[in-house]
Amino acid sequence: KPCDADRLLIVTFTNAAAAEMKERISAAIGALLQEDPANAQLQRQQILLNRAHISTIHSFCNELVRENFYKLNISPDFRISDSAEMTLLRQEAMDGVMEELYAKAGGSFTMLSDAFSFGWNDRRLMETIETLYDFIRSHPFPERWLDEKEAMYREGLPVGETLWGSTILNYAQSAVDYMVTLTENSLSVMEEDEKISAAYQEAFLQDLSSLQELKTRIASKDWDRIVAGLQAFRFAGLKPLRGYNDDPLKLRISGSRDGVKAVFKKLSALFSHDEAKCRQDMKQLAPIVTELFGAVKLFSRELEEKKQQKRLADFGDLEHWALKLLVRPTESGWRRTEDAQLLAENFDEVMVDEYQDTNEAQDMIFRAISREEQNLFMVGDVKQSIYRFRQAMPEIFLRRKASYQPYDPQKEAYPAKVILDKNFRSRHGVTDGVNFVFRQIMSTEMGEMEYTREEELVPGASYPERDEGDTELHILTLPKGEDMDVEEAAYIGNLITSMV
Repeated sequence: KPCDADRLLIVTFTNAAAAEMKERISAAIGALLQEDPANAQLQRQQILLNRAHISTIHSFCNELVRENFYKLNISPDFRISDSAEMTLLRQEAMDGVMEELYAKAGGSFTMLSDAFSFGWNDRRLMETIETLYDFIRSHPFPERWLDEKEAMYREGLPVGETLWGSTILNYAQSAVDYMVTLTENSLSVMEEDEKISAAYQEAFLQDLSSLQELKTRIASKDWDRIVAGLQAFRFAGLKPLRGYNDDPLKLRISGSRDGVKAVFKKLSALFSHDEAKCRQDMKQLAPIVTELFGAVKLFSRELEEKKQQKRLADFGDLEHWALKLLVRPTESGWRRTEDAQLLAENFDEVMVDEYQDTNEAQDMIFRAISREEQNLFMVGDVKQSIYRFRQAMPEIFLRRKASYQPYDPQKEAYPAKVILDKNFRSRHGVTDGVNFVFRQIMSTEMGEMEYTREEELVPGASYPERDEGDTELHILTLPKGEDMDVEEAAYIGNLITSMV
């Protein structure tokens, strides 16, 4: 469909990427105009490109906020603070919060301080408040998020049905499956040696039977039954095996059993208390969590006030100011404002790159300025997500990917997904090596996805065949006291030099 350049909203991850995209589009239009200089439509696009919305999310929010500052009750001449300036401001705000909290010290605050502080040092408590503050700002409605989580401490559910209990039970299920697999593998390989089998088989069979019983208990999700099973569990004693101290098979089997015992120890620690004690812990934690969340809200308000006084803002402020213009919270979720609906009419397409690095606040902005998400196009690769420390939430992109059907040009049904599986940078020996490693290590638990055929790299370019291997494994020994990063960099530098 023909679409004017200024009717597109294209959001990239960096300013450099935005500038490059604008440059590429301009070059492409220029090349077409050389072939058809009289084309009025192309001439028009070249002019409109100067007004095109191709930027980062923060540049877009900045422009939106400055155009609507009067609706937000903020100064029109605010500026983005540098990191040093913001660090000082945050410290001032935190000092004010701690002073206020200590002024009314007693009860819950004393419990909170005791839980997080060492002696007279409140550094850990202050770091916790700041960490929570930074985290909740990645959500569109931070205080509502805190209120929802606080309520979870008072729900009174059976331990196994709480968020914490279900997380532990899921881990326990995986852990016991792993222990069973290791034990079964040991029983299988010990058959290679009659003496080892005669000495160890009986004990390993008893271990396997006990683990299968434990697996049944975990599947029942009966907390006290699982606790009792773990407390009663005993690994069978091994018969003596002389003359096998350095035998590789014996060492392999012993190492595998040590691995089982290590996992069992970790699992036992997670079920160290019965249901009644866990409920009691939750009850004791509730007022501490309430006090902690209250301190986070207080810090947020204190910092907000100081930033307003100095007419300062950070990138998180830009996102939340934009959200105030675009959405309103409701009991069941949120709704778009009239401003959002009017803004959405300005864009025929909303296109977002690196979507795996968005957070919930940013995702809501994109949803609000699109037309019920019907004109929202995104590109991403969860395997390239490296910004969790900046509160990126790759699970947002994964949820979309899992719910969308593959694109069918015959049906034109949306939402749909197109898998960009072709790799044009590497020969098949490299992609085969990468696929082999990722198939072994990536799962929903480790890497948030199963490495299926849909995720595999497929070589998309043709390279000259050669006799040498395309994938090599280099194992470096780190000299004592040396830095691995430095050693690795020096080694790779020398390797590239020798290859070139």
